[in-house]
Amino acid sequence: SRPSEVLTLKDENGNYRTIDFLYREGRSKLDWFKEKGWGFKDTEFVLDDKSGQVGLTGDRYVFSGKMMPDFRNWAENKIGIDIDYTSVPQKAMEVDPPLLNEEFLDNLDDHFSRISFDDKERMMHSHGHCLQEIYLLRNGKFKRFVDCVIYPDNTKHVEKIVALANKYNVVVVPYGGGTNVTQALMLSENEKRMIVSLDMTRMCRIKWVDRANMTA
Repeated sequence: SRPSEVLTLKDENGNYRTIDFLYREGRSKLDWFKEKGWGFKDTEFVLDDKSGQVGLTGDRYVFSGKMMPDFRNWAENKIGIDIDYTSVPQKAMEVDPPLLNEEFLDNLDDHFSRISFDDKERMMHSHGHCLQEIYLLRNGKFKRFVDCVIYPDNTKHVEKIVALANKYNVVVVPYGGGTNVTQALMLSENEKRMIVSLDMTRMCRIKWVDRANMTA
C-alpha cells in the first residue's frame, strides 16, 4: 500500500530522490538487463576452451544452457566473425546532470509506480539498440540524456503525467523494451527542456481479449 503521509520527491537536503511504490528495496531494470549491451545479464555466448564449441548461458531461451556444436563454424564461415577478436567496453559512461522542471515534478504527487533520477537508469533509457547507439554505449558518450525515468502502472498515471508535461512544457519519450533499431529513442542534443522517459513496462495487465480478431 502507498504511504498515508504527504509525498515529497525531495529528500532532507532538497534533492529529488528515487521512489518506488512496487519494490521498496528499489529494484530497477539494471538488476537484470545488461548495462553495456543487448539483453539479459544472465544470457551470453561462451566459448568452451576444451571443445572450442559455443554455448549460451541462462535459462530463458530454447538453446540456453546448451552447447551448439555447429554454431562456431557457421559464424566464422558464413558471417566472417573472428572468434579471437575481443572488444572490451568502457568501464563507465559519464552522465550529464539532469535538467529538472520543478513545477512539473512538484505537481506529480503520487501519480507513478516508480520515479528514478539514478544516472545509470537515465543512461539506459537514453538509447535504443541501433549500431550507432550501441557503439556509443560501449565506447563513447551520448550527447543528451533523459532527465528522469517515470514508470506509470495505470491509465490515470499516464493521463496525469502527459497533462502536466503539456502544461509545463516537458518532453515525454515513451519507452517499452528499449530494443528498437530505428533511432526512436535517440535524443536531440539541442533539447533544453526537461526530458522524461515514460517507461511503460509496469502497465502489463491484460484488460480484454478479442479472440475473433486475435487482439488484446
